Amino acid sequence: MKIYQIYYNKETFSRLDKEFIPYDNRKNVRTEWYEFEVIYSYLKHNSLQDNVWYGFLSPEFYKKTNLTGLQIKSHLKRNEKSNVCLATSCYDQIAIYQNCFLQGEAKHPGLIIATEYLLKKFKLNLPI
Repeated sequence: MKIYQIYYNKETFSRLDKEFIPYDNRKNVRTEWYEFEVIYSYLKHNSLQDNVWYGFLSPEFYKKTNLTGLQIKSHLKRNEKSNVCLATSCYDQIAIYQNCFLQGEAKHPGLIIATEYLLKKFKLNLPI
């Protein structure tokens, strides 16, 4: 498992869950991309391994979900055959939208364009 928790400064670093790998985003090059910049940068500079869970979490992950790193890791181990795991405390918002990309686009306009750009760049043919 390679589950990263992003931090932007000393204060956000101090809130990280010890079960996750700290991801230094103090430079925060493209602030309008929020956490998406971290995912893009990681994919650009790293090769993904088969059968490995990857995750990129906000420093506010626990506050937003009430889930700990141990709980997440335990869940992933029990569901290792799955392809995707979504963790949220906003089930009502998930029910409103057809998928998480449309939900994200509503809160962060441009998310779909950025996602499609990345998918095309990495030659991934995935409909969102």
